[in-house]
Amino acid sequence: EGVVLLGRGRSGYIVADLIIDRLMSLAWATIVCLFPRWHSFRVTLAYVLGYFYHKCLIWGLFYAKRQSVHLQNIFYSWCFLSGGAVACIVLVELKYRGTLRHAHEMARADASSYDEIWKTFVADETKLRALSGLVDAYKAAMAGAEKRSKRQAAASVGALFEDAYVLQPLVVAKAEAIGGDAGAVVYGSTKTVARAFQKAWRSYGGDYRRLCDVVRVSIAFETIDELTACLERIVADDELELVPQGLEKCRFDPEYDPYAGQFVGYRDLQLGARFRSEATRKQGLDQHVVEIQLHLRVFEAIKRGHVTVGLPVNTTNLADWRMGSGHRTYVSCRNLRCS
Repeated sequence: EGVVLLGRGRSGYIVADLIIDRLMSLAWATIVCLFPRWHSFRVTLAYVLGYFYHKCLIWGLFYAKRQSVHLQNIFYSWCFLSGGAVACIVLVELKYRGTLRHAHEMARADASSYDEIWKTFVADETKLRALSGLVDAYKAAMAGAEKRSKRQAAASVGALFEDAYVLQPLVVAKAEAIGGDAGAVVYGSTKTVARAFQKAWRSYGGDYRRLCDVVRVSIAFETIDELTACLERIVADDELELVPQGLEKCRFDPEYDPYAGQFVGYRDLQLGARFRSEATRKQGLDQHVVEIQLHLRVFEAIKRGHVTVGLPVNTTNLADWRMGSGHRTYVSCRNLRCS
């Protein structure tokens, strides 16, 4: 197209504008399509700025050479548009940063409650020894886990959820049996389709096979020893095949940094496993990876919003209480961050 324009006697400035415009569009589209999670938002903003500024530069040079009212109007128009684009981008960036700051402040309120509970654990030698025993049991479990990829075998998202809906009650029943007679609280539900698609896009670049928590079950205990005993029962259970994973899934490790990710102080232990009972084998569900979460009730109560933590009971100012909004706050922060 540039050659044709030159052949028709059009100015080289117009051809340069055309070529730069197309090259910038190609570079932007390539980055956004091939690397959608690599700062694509800011790459788009940079592209918009570059688009307007190169227009100002080309038409400014064109006007400086030919000095016509028509070119002057075009140049001024691009300058006004560039100024408007800069103002909009600055406002968007300020709003974005304010949103992230708001999410951080929301998360810190519950994090302080979790931290107060955790301090009672690390300050007690008995509890600290129990935590060390739990971490050792987890490391031993992962060392003995079959070295297989933590990915789903389902051929499609639809097949993944069809299997999940059938498998969920079987996994909950298994968890109730594993929980033992220690008064463990067992509950679980299938991840919603909307949240699954959201997580697949935000965290896994659209790869649904990495969704290994569509079927999930939680078991909450009163003490660390009860939780450790449950972990040992899971390891010894012939129907459960653990999937190897990193130490970051054991958030009861005293060396774990709860602020390194987005969990802002919460502590639990998560396991990936395949449930290989006779029933699941017959239905072809034995390759589905499920998530087993082991909790302590004191943390779970804050997460589920059942308790207030942090101040003496004789306070009269209700605004001083930090209510355990837990998971609701976490979901709000996660959505504000698009994480």
